[in-house]
Amino acid sequence: MPQVFFRGQEIDVIAKGCFRLKILLEYFRPEAISTNFQYPHTNLSTLGFKGYFIYLTAETLRNDDRSRRFTLDFSFTMIRKTSGIVLSSIRYKDTSIIVKIFTRELGLKSYLINGVRSIGKGSKMALYQPLTLLDLVVYNKENSGLQRISEAKLQRAHQRIPFDFSRTSIALFMTEVINRNIYENYQNELLFDFLAESVIALDQGETLLAHFPLVFLIEKAKYLGFSPEDAEGFLSESNNQPFTLEELPVTLNYLQKLLDEKFQCCEKISGSLRRKLLDHLLDFYAQHMENPSSFKSLAIIRQVME
Repeated sequence: MPQVFFRGQEIDVIAKGCFRLKILLEYFRPEAISTNFQYPHTNLSTLGFKGYFIYLTAETLRNDDRSRRFTLDFSFTMIRKTSGIVLSSIRYKDTSIIVKIFTRELGLKSYLINGVRSIGKGSKMALYQPLTLLDLVVYNKENSGLQRISEAKLQRAHQRIPFDFSRTSIALFMTEVINRNIYENYQNELLFDFLAESVIALDQGETLLAHFPLVFLIEKAKYLGFSPEDAEGFLSESNNQPFTLEELPVTLNYLQKLLDEKFQCCEKISGSLRRKLLDHLLDFYAQHMENPSSFKSLAIIRQVME
């Protein structure tokens, strides 16, 4: 009987003569598997599928009784269901796009979508607008830069974000902040859940938009691991201190309200102090970012926070 050893995507077999293996491959589709049988003087004579089992028969081409080691190198493309938040897209050739989607189970991935920019009723370009929440069935191939989507469905249709200038501006700001802090394949289910909740909150009519960018920055820092324990920490841990002695107690009280009440905060405070706090939080983020360049949407966000 052959001895079989599994090592990630490789299967080592120690056998002699002719042998047959039956291997259970759960969660994989047969058409998504390619096999490379790596060993000289060996013939892989049969490779068949039945259900989720792979059957193969191999024999050595040398006439001796010595056991030999064979390596089966499988390249798996797994079919996975996941939720996703669209972050950005760029054009690719005439009718295609490459879209970045932060998925709950697989992390940040880049997907090639063919024909999505075609003119006609069948176009699905609307699915890939920033901060769209999707239910996805994807082909997830390890060590591959560009992935493919088998099926994409709208998880929740936005009622206000696409039609409200202020909400659209905040959405663009959110995508900029997210893109600066996560990288390809980065996976964080708690962060994903927070981002999805933030998108839903932004789309709700009762949300006060003047506080929204501040709450988003404060809460997101918690999931990235560099949030201070309290309101005072957001001020003391920064290199810059833009607030006057008169503004400090008001700012601390406001920060604590934002921490406690989150998107439900309705504290009344001057627009100038809100904008100053926004600059301070962005400076705080810059200390923890590899690319602390300015945000393109910042000028518009300042207007929203008046």
